Amino acid sequence: KLEASEARFRALADLSPVGIYRNDRNGDAIYVNDSTSRMVGLPTEDCLGIGWTTNLHPDDRDATAVLWTDAVNERSTFFAEYRFLHADGTLVWCIGEAVPEYDSAGGFSGHIGTLTDITANKQAQDRIAHFGRLLDDSINEIYVFDATTLQFIYVNRGARENLGYSEQEL
Repeated sequence: KLEASEARFRALADLSPVGIYRNDRNGDAIYVNDSTSRMVGLPTEDCLGIGWTTNLHPDDRDATAVLWTDAVNERSTFFAEYRFLHADGTLVWCIGEAVPEYDSAGGFSGHIGTLTDITANKQAQDRIAHFGRLLDDSINEIYVFDATTLQFIYVNRGARENLGYSEQEL
């Protein structure tokens, strides 16, 4: 039964678009699925141990390491948003989450977690922010008006300057 259960877990994990990983009680990766490998940007075997940290973005490396070390030492949950920088320059944004795992006797055996690729969301946020800056920097008056509440929900800088009112006044 245990072997069948383990086989089902691995089959499900291998098919999942979400990264799935397991770490031992010291925090070293003992299993990563193919999705984790793709997000990290390393072959599966190179992700094991602390290998998964190799491609952490330099700006995220220290903060992520502190959060992970704390979760391992405190046997607590882990949650962090961080980036992997692949050798080819590809940047992958992820949310990593892990929970403590206990054996049948109640002893701490490590963590099991997921890695979710949020790159598309981050790229969309960047495009929206860029579009917002373009709107705000326009010398033309641009308004967004809510007909239900009869209030402006957006007024760009050009409108504020041309009309001589603050954002709050408009």
